Amino acid sequence: MEDAKISQDELQQPKSLYQQGRYPSVIDTDDLVFEMGRQLVGNLNKEKLLGNMLTRAKVLEKTVEEIGKAKQVAEAKVAPLKLSNEQYILNNQKLDAELVKLRKELEEIRKTHMKETADIKTQHKGEVSALTIQYNSDTLALEKAVATKETEIEELKKKKKKR
Repeated sequence: MEDAKISQDELQQPKSLYQQGRYPSVIDTDDLVFEMGRQLVGNLNKEKLLGNMLTRAKVLEKTVEEIGKAKQVAEAKVAPLKLSNEQYILNNQKLDAELVKLRKELEEIRKTHMKETADIKTQHKGEVSALTIQYNSDTLALEKAVATKETEIEELKKKKKKR
């Protein structure tokens, strides 16, 4: 082993040009390291942010695709429903027109019936009155005849008892 000795090489090493060397600088290495570190941290944060945004964008892209598929399915269902609704509308319009027509006919039939009933009542009112009078007079005549016959029967019974 060699003995330790102090060499002049270490002392004679050239000093750095900018770090407290021959040319004093406004920016030293600590400032550069700090600035580079700050930029590095900022870039790393931006990369993470971009990564998160990309994953969110992919999720949104999948969601948009699913919504597009659901929209196509819904549109496929809408066409038959529109056709069916149009048919229902046409059928309802036809039925409404038919119903209005039938209501008018029913109203006309009612008016005709009421008129005929009134005509029959007025036409046969005299006949009904005459028949009522005839009925009443016939009833009175029959009651008198019955009363007369009853008295005759009573008289015959009395005569029979006397004999």
